[in-house]
Amino acid sequence: MSQLLSDIALLKRRAAALARPLSDGTFRAGGQELLVTLVGQARYAARLEALAAVVPLARLTRLPQAPRFIAGLAPLHGRIVTIVDLGALMGEVALPPIRFALILEINGEPFGLGVPALIGLEPDRSTPGAAIPAGVPEPARHLIEAVSPDGVCRLNLPRLVETLTSAETQGAPQNE
Repeated sequence: MSQLLSDIALLKRRAAALARPLSDGTFRAGGQELLVTLVGQARYAARLEALAAVVPLARLTRLPQAPRFIAGLAPLHGRIVTIVDLGALMGEVALPPIRFALILEINGEPFGLGVPALIGLEPDRSTPGAAIPAGVPEPARHLIEAVSPDGVCRLNLPRLVETLTSAETQGAPQNE
Protein backbone atom coordinates (compact mmCIF):
# COMPACT_ATOMS: atom_id res chain seq x y z
CA MET A 1 0.00 0.00 0.00
CA SER A 2 2.81 2.44 0.86
CA GLN A 3 4.43 1.73 -2.54
CA LEU A 4 1.15 2.63 -4.26
CA LEU A 5 0.92 5.90 -2.30
CA SER A 6 4.55 6.67 -3.13
CA ASP A 7 3.90 6.00 -6.84
CA ILE A 8 0.81 8.23 -6.81
CA ALA A 9 2.78 11.06 -5.13
CA LEU A 10 5.52 10.73 -7.76
CA LEU A 11 2.99 10.82 -10.60
CA LYS A 12 1.34 13.92 -9.10
CA ARG A 13 4.72 15.72 -8.92
CA ARG A 14 5.53 14.81 -12.50
CA ALA A 15 2.07 15.85 -13.71
CA ALA A 16 2.43 19.20 -11.94
CA ALA A 17 5.84 19.75 -13.56
CA LEU A 18 4.50 18.91 -17.03
CA ALA A 19 1.31 20.97 -16.59
CA ARG A 20 3.01 24.21 -15.63
CA PRO A 21 2.75 27.16 -18.05
CA LEU A 22 5.24 27.60 -20.87
CA SER A 23 8.52 28.99 -19.61
CA ASP A 24 9.71 32.57 -20.06
CA GLY A 25 12.37 31.39 -22.52
CA THR A 26 15.25 31.29 -20.07
CA PHE A 27 17.30 28.24 -19.25
CA ARG A 28 17.72 27.47 -15.59
CA ALA A 29 20.50 25.32 -14.18
CA GLY A 30 20.18 22.93 -11.29
CA GLY A 31 17.61 20.49 -12.69
CA GLN A 32 17.24 17.25 -10.82
CA GLU A 33 15.41 15.09 -13.35
CA LEU A 34 16.24 14.39 -16.97
CA LEU A 35 13.95 13.26 -19.76
CA VAL A 36 15.96 10.64 -21.64
CA THR A 37 15.45 9.95 -25.35
CA LEU A 38 16.94 7.45 -27.77
CA VAL A 39 18.26 8.81 -31.05
CA GLY A 40 20.21 6.33 -33.16
CA GLN A 41 22.51 4.43 -30.82
CA ALA A 42 22.89 7.32 -28.36
CA ARG A 43 20.81 8.37 -25.38
CA TYR A 44 20.32 12.11 -25.04
CA ALA A 45 18.66 13.91 -22.16
CA ALA A 46 17.21 17.32 -21.41
CA ARG A 47 16.59 18.81 -18.00
CA LEU A 48 12.91 18.42 -17.28
CA GLU A 49 12.47 21.99 -16.06
CA ALA A 50 13.82 23.35 -19.38
CA LEU A 51 10.96 21.69 -21.28
CA ALA A 52 7.63 23.41 -21.75
CA ALA A 53 5.94 20.17 -22.84
CA VAL A 54 6.46 16.72 -24.29
CA VAL A 55 3.93 15.77 -26.96
CA PRO A 56 3.32 12.89 -29.35
CA LEU A 57 3.51 14.00 -32.97
CA ALA A 58 0.39 12.94 -34.80
CA ARG A 59 1.03 15.17 -37.81
CA LEU A 60 4.17 16.72 -39.25
CA THR A 61 4.23 18.80 -42.43
CA ARG A 62 7.58 18.65 -44.24
CA LEU A 63 9.06 21.80 -45.72
CA PRO A 64 10.73 21.49 -49.14
CA GLN A 65 14.14 23.17 -49.37
CA ALA A 66 14.37 23.53 -45.56
CA PRO A 67 17.65 22.57 -43.88
CA ARG A 68 17.90 18.80 -43.32
CA PHE A 69 17.57 19.20 -39.54
CA ILE A 70 14.15 20.90 -39.90
CA ALA A 71 11.71 17.99 -39.77
CA GLY A 72 8.72 20.22 -40.49
CA LEU A 73 5.84 22.03 -38.86
CA ALA A 74 3.34 20.66 -36.37
CA PRO A 75 0.23 22.08 -34.69
CA LEU A 76 0.43 22.60 -30.92
CA HIS A 77 -2.41 24.17 -28.93
CA GLY A 78 -3.54 26.32 -31.85
CA ARG A 79 -0.01 27.38 -32.85
CA ILE A 80 2.32 26.18 -35.57
CA VAL A 81 5.62 24.93 -34.16
CA THR A 82 8.86 24.22 -36.02
CA ILE A 83 10.11 20.72 -35.26
CA VAL A 84 13.87 20.11 -35.39
CA ASP A 85 14.96 16.53 -36.05
CA LEU A 86 17.39 15.91 -33.19
CA GLY A 87 18.90 12.93 -35.03
CA ALA A 88 19.69 15.00 -38.14
CA LEU A 89 21.05 17.84 -36.02
CA MET A 90 23.31 15.39 -34.15
CA GLY A 91 24.68 13.93 -37.38
CA GLU A 92 22.85 10.60 -37.40
CA VAL A 93 22.75 9.01 -40.85
CA ALA A 94 19.77 6.66 -40.59
CA LEU A 95 16.83 8.67 -39.29
CA PRO A 96 13.86 6.74 -37.87
CA PRO A 97 10.49 8.50 -37.91
CA ILE A 98 9.96 11.18 -35.29
CA ARG A 99 7.21 10.22 -32.85
CA PHE A 100 7.58 12.81 -30.06
CA ALA A 101 8.55 16.46 -29.66
CA LEU A 102 10.27 18.00 -26.67
CA ILE A 103 8.85 21.52 -26.65
CA LEU A 104 11.08 24.40 -25.57
CA GLU A 105 10.27 28.07 -25.62
CA ILE A 106 12.96 30.51 -26.67
CA ASN A 107 12.29 34.25 -26.65
CA GLY A 108 8.58 33.59 -26.41
CA GLU A 109 8.48 31.24 -29.41
CA PRO A 110 7.98 27.49 -29.01
CA PHE A 111 9.93 24.98 -31.05
CA GLY A 112 10.24 21.23 -30.77
CA LEU A 113 13.09 18.76 -30.74
CA GLY A 114 11.75 15.74 -32.61
CA VAL A 115 12.83 12.34 -31.31
CA PRO A 116 11.88 8.80 -32.33
CA ALA A 117 11.66 7.37 -28.80
CA LEU A 118 11.36 8.39 -25.17
CA ILE A 119 13.07 6.25 -22.56
CA GLY A 120 11.76 8.03 -19.49
CA LEU A 121 12.72 10.17 -16.52
CA GLU A 122 15.80 9.62 -14.44
CA PRO A 123 17.79 11.58 -11.87
CA ASP A 124 20.51 13.85 -13.22
CA ARG A 125 23.75 12.05 -12.37
CA SER A 126 25.69 13.52 -15.26
CA THR A 127 29.16 14.98 -14.87
CA PRO A 128 30.60 17.80 -17.00
CA GLY A 129 33.81 16.73 -18.72
CA ALA A 130 33.03 12.99 -18.59
CA ALA A 131 33.95 10.91 -21.63
CA ILE A 132 31.33 11.01 -24.38
CA PRO A 133 30.24 7.50 -25.47
CA ALA A 134 31.64 6.16 -28.75
CA GLY A 135 28.14 5.90 -30.30
CA VAL A 136 27.67 9.68 -30.30
CA PRO A 137 28.40 11.12 -33.79
CA GLU A 138 31.22 13.66 -34.02
CA PRO A 139 28.95 16.59 -35.06
CA ALA A 140 26.94 16.12 -31.85
CA ARG A 141 29.79 16.23 -29.38
CA HIS A 142 29.87 20.01 -28.98
CA LEU A 143 26.19 19.91 -27.96
CA ILE A 144 26.86 17.58 -25.01
CA GLU A 145 27.01 19.35 -21.65
CA ALA A 146 27.65 16.36 -19.39
CA VAL A 147 27.53 12.56 -19.38
CA SER A 148 26.12 10.21 -16.74
CA PRO A 149 28.00 7.10 -15.55
CA ASP A 150 25.74 4.93 -17.73
CA GLY A 151 26.37 7.00 -20.87
CA VAL A 152 23.33 9.32 -21.03
CA CYS A 153 24.42 12.57 -22.72
CA ARG A 154 22.82 15.71 -21.29
CA LEU A 155 22.21 18.27 -24.02
CA ASN A 156 23.50 21.82 -23.70
CA LEU A 157 20.22 23.46 -24.73
CA PRO A 158 21.50 27.06 -25.00
CA ARG A 159 24.31 25.87 -27.31
CA LEU A 160 21.83 23.76 -29.29
CA VAL A 161 19.65 26.85 -29.85
CA GLU A 162 22.73 28.86 -30.84
CA THR A 163 23.71 26.13 -33.32
CA LEU A 164 20.22 26.15 -34.82
CA THR A 165 20.15 29.89 -35.34
CA SER A 166 23.62 29.92 -36.91
CA ALA A 167 22.78 26.93 -39.15
CA GLU A 168 19.63 28.66 -40.36
CA THR A 169 21.53 31.78 -41.34
CA GLN A 170 24.59 30.06 -42.82
CA GLY A 171 22.67 27.52 -44.87
CA ALA A 172 22.68 23.81 -44.19
CA PRO A 173 22.04 20.69 -46.30
CA GLN A 174 18.46 20.92 -47.48
CA ASN A 175 15.47 18.60 -47.71
CA GLU A 176 14.35 17.66 -51.18
